[in-house]
Amino acid sequence: MPWFGSFGSSKKHKSKPKRSSRRSHRPVEYDDQPTYSSYPTPQYSTGYRSHHYEPAPSSRPYLTSLPAELKYNIVENLDPVSSACLGLSSKTWYPYHKKSHRKVGLFESSRDHPLPLCFSMRVPANLVLDWESEKFVTRERLAELESKRRKESRAYWDAKKRTYEEYDGRRGYERGYERSHEPRYERGYDRGHESKSHSRRR
Repeated sequence: MPWFGSFGSSKKHKSKPKRSSRRSHRPVEYDDQPTYSSYPTPQYSTGYRSHHYEPAPSSRPYLTSLPAELKYNIVENLDPVSSACLGLSSKTWYPYHKKSHRKVGLFESSRDHPLPLCFSMRVPANLVLDWESEKFVTRERLAELESKRRKESRAYWDAKKRTYEEYDGRRGYERGYERSHEPRYERGYDRGHESKSHSRRR
């Protein structure tokens, strides 16, 4: 019968073996999809076009983790007092401070604040040190004290000058009096006596 013959004469098509691939373990629906990062990339629009920028790093940078060149630049731009404070706050920064500013004393003053280091760390900003009284006073009080001391110093030296002039004048008068009252007659008598004795010997 033709039906059986056609059935029996049909050839079986053998399927070709599939090549192994690295993506064979993935489902077929994921092959044509692009890969995305686990972190979404933020974007912002300026009205004309959209810009993408990279997200900020998760860990914040610290001063101790900066490159050596930046550390040297920071220390060189600081005054010795500020650099010493920064160096003493971290053992990582101290070698950079020591190489740039060497040793800094406790009585070292900075460019911005003339007060020594040992006092500037304890004294409020509105007070200054009065070296004469060794006390911390306001700036207005310090100006009054300095004006008073200048007047006292001027009066003291004027009195010393007057005393010296009076002493010098009195001393000059005494010297003039002594010169004007020299015993000249005694000298003449001695000279005449010596001349007479010399003539008698002849």
